[in-house]
Amino acid sequence: INVMADPLFVKDSHHRFVLVNDAFVEFTGHRREDLIGAYDGDIYTPDEAAVYHDSDDKVLLEGGGNVYFATMTVASGATHYISTKKTLYVNEQGNRFVVGVIRDMTKMKESEDILQRANDVLEEKVALRTRELARANENLVSVNREMLVVNEALRTANRNLGSEVTE
Repeated sequence: INVMADPLFVKDSHHRFVLVNDAFVEFTGHRREDLIGAYDGDIYTPDEAAVYHDSDDKVLLEGGGNVYFATMTVASGATHYISTKKTLYVNEQGNRFVVGVIRDMTKMKESEDILQRANDVLEEKVALRTRELARANENLVSVNREMLVVNEALRTANRNLGSEVTE
């Protein structure tokens, strides 16, 4: 498991870490000795620990797998956006374990946030331009009506002039 580039962990049915690979140690910044036997609440923020605990429970109770996105605050204080895939492992003695693999999605999330902000700005500009075009269209309609009135007045004047000339 130490050749895997992604952080990997194993927790027992009491939510204690029983195994972590080198990538997990490196990613979290915690020493392996501090991780083994620890609970999520010993390492992560209360909100993060609650999310991880609930996900572990789902795997332990329902079996199968579980994939979710969450944040993880590491030892340095930096917060990462992660995707975690957890599966159930039951050994020969019937002990249940959660096996999880983490993917750091922080750069992807930051890129998505930048794209979302750019999209918000673009939508705002499009809405502004749409309002400006609607006002310009209203002005054109108003000018067009005025031109129709002027044209009608000119036609009437032209008819009147034409009838005066023939008389």
